[in-house]
Parts: sequence; C-alpha cells; structure tokens
Amino acid sequence: MPNGRLFYSPIGLYEFQAEAVAHAYLRRNIIGVIDRGLGKTVIMMALAAQLFEDDQIDIVINVAQANKLEKDEFPKDWADFTSLRTHRYLGTGRTQRLAKALEAVVGITRHTGRVKPDVVT
Repeated sequence: MPNGRLFYSPIGLYEFQAEAVAHAYLRRNIIGVIDRGLGKTVIMMALAAQLFEDDQIDIVINVAQANKLEKDEFPKDWADFTSLRTHRYLGTGRTQRLAKALEAVVGITRHTGRVKPDVVT
C-alpha cells in the first residue's frame, strides 16, 4: 500500500467514518447500523486493517449479500483499499473450503452463516 499501512484510501475517511472506526476499535462489541451509501464497507475495512496492524485479530468474516460476493465486488473492494488477502466462501462444503482458505478476510453470505455450522479443526 502506498502509505505502508494495511488500509489505504486516496481521500481518507470522512469524520463520521473515522469516529465509527475509533468507537468500534475501543468497544470491540458493537453492531454497526449505518444508513445506505455511507461507507459501511470502508469503515469495516479500516477497522479490520487497524486491528490486524495491532495484532488484535487474525481473521475477518465479512457477511454480505450474495450479489456482492458473486459479482466480485467483495474481493475488488478489499483489494482496492487494503493489502489483506481475501477468499470468497459460498455454498456447501464449507469445512473444506474454509480450511483451505484461512486467508485474512473470508466473505460469506447471510444464508451460508445460517446453515448448521461444520466444525473446523
């Protein structure tokens, strides 16, 4: 990344986005409820990158609508704004794919998250 950090945005974060990242970083147990089009994905990427840089987390599970994962929006967004490795995780056979993936950021759909979980050892 141009600035040597895991997260990069050519325009930076808006003030409310930076406040959301700071608040989430300090609290660690929040649910982000932000209106459409205000940069929830950018906020999450900035937060994840900061937590990785500070060795606070090892993996991010990004739950998104299937169309974001299927149309390559998910990997493109993460590649444009971070240097974190990503893996899309769709459909059945979760255990095998998840075990193989173990990248920094895993994208799943809400449907995949609802099905009976497999155990990954």
